[in-house]
Amino acid sequence: MVAVTVAVVVTVQWLLDTPSQSEAAPAAGSTLPGSPGATPPVGAAPSVSLSPTDIAFIELMIPMNERALPLLDLLVDGSVAADLRDAAVMLLRSYPDETAQLRAALEAGGVAEQGLHAGMDMPGYVTVDQLARVEAGSDRDTVAREVLCWHLNQSLRVAQAEVDNGSDPAVRTVAQSMVELRATTVAALRCRQGG
Repeated sequence: MVAVTVAVVVTVQWLLDTPSQSEAAPAAGSTLPGSPGATPPVGAAPSVSLSPTDIAFIELMIPMNERALPLLDLLVDGSVAADLRDAAVMLLRSYPDETAQLRAALEAGGVAEQGLHAGMDMPGYVTVDQLARVEAGSDRDTVAREVLCWHLNQSLRVAQAEVDNGSDPAVRTVAQSMVELRATTVAALRCRQGG
């Protein structure tokens, strides 16, 4: 549990310290998006200014949500405990909307989605191996609860970090709603704190 917590903190700190493509050194004669004198992308000027923390949160959370969808589908369609099925139904309703709001925030900030974690298994990302364990487990409810609780606790930490440290009010509002949904779901599933 401590190792997972440290991994999340290190991952988020790495994301905050690692310049994204939009923060990389500008080419000669150009300026960074969002900086004074910057030329907005073709189309519309950015309507918000996203901090590196906001961008790191969005880039981490979009795939975290998307990677959980196959697990949630399994829990809705499979024969699992009622509380797991209810949680999966609620999350399947919420995750696509959260993801759409995060992508809209990137667009409003004039930041292209980089897919920084494509192909990676970051803390909180539901993995192919975890899905296989849920599908093949003799005690499917126990394994599914373990994987879903782990995902929820990790995503709760990441969203809380954005609430505490983010800059853009709209992104922090989305993060706060994520915190509330995940905290409620963790309580409903009686997840162990931290996993």
